[in-house]
Amino acid sequence: MQQIVIELKRQRSQHLLWLCVLLAATTMTRASAQDPVAPLLSRVAGNVQDEQRSIPDFIANEEVTIQILENGKLIHETHIISQFQAVHGDAKGKSNEQRTVLSSTGDGKPQKRSAYALPIGVRGGFAEDAPGYFGGTNPGCFDFEVARQDQLRGRSAIVLTMRRKKLSLADSACAGAHKVDATAWIDAETYHILRLEMGEMKEIQVSVPLGRENGVYTFSPVIDYGEVQIADRPYWVPIEKRVDFVKKNGKVAYKYVVRYSDFHKFVSTSKIIDVGDAGK
Repeated sequence: MQQIVIELKRQRSQHLLWLCVLLAATTMTRASAQDPVAPLLSRVAGNVQDEQRSIPDFIANEEVTIQILENGKLIHETHIISQFQAVHGDAKGKSNEQRTVLSSTGDGKPQKRSAYALPIGVRGGFAEDAPGYFGGTNPGCFDFEVARQDQLRGRSAIVLTMRRKKLSLADSACAGAHKVDATAWIDAETYHILRLEMGEMKEIQVSVPLGRENGVYTFSPVIDYGEVQIADRPYWVPIEKRVDFVKKNGKVAYKYVVRYSDFHKFVSTSKIIDVGDAGK
């Protein structure tokens, strides 16, 4: 009789164990079905955050083409080639961008130009565009959805849409996140970003470089990413950024195309010397 009771208890324990396993599996399946983007998002955000932490200070060639159009007709084109330098500026991974102009032409004619400044919508390709969606706590500020499969530059891509959640402006966790929706093309093999297409933004310009016709311009940056080698390690960085500034109620447009190539680790030539040797 005692053996029968023991056997019944053992069978009941096994039944309870299998029930717990079944419930856990069901819960995991439901969670996966409810949030199929989570594994993808984790891989993409991990790649972006790893790049932020590990990419060294670097220099690269920067080629900028600026076209001014009126009524769809090209009226002026500027071409600038510079040495671009990105140096980590703070603990958040943002970089300080500096440029040394190597050559400049306007409508094919040489120009004297010692420096230039890109509009705010064109800058920040290495520091803020992708991290603004995938860096730190920023992914929690958006609703993500897999839209479709696509092909981009010969690679299979997962198209991921990002819509900004309706959050309080006082939400400090989203202070560093972009304020606009976006679409990202994610490499289906490496989970690196191939392209980031940001939503429409506005910029008010009352001076150069958008000073031909003052007013409110709308723009939607498109950034293409690619693999480059810096200090014998591969990194996925912006290789081209396209931004069209269009005057909302006018007929003027400024088209910026910025291309980056020939990346190298930047090594400062500064030297610390002893005070006693300063006069030698």
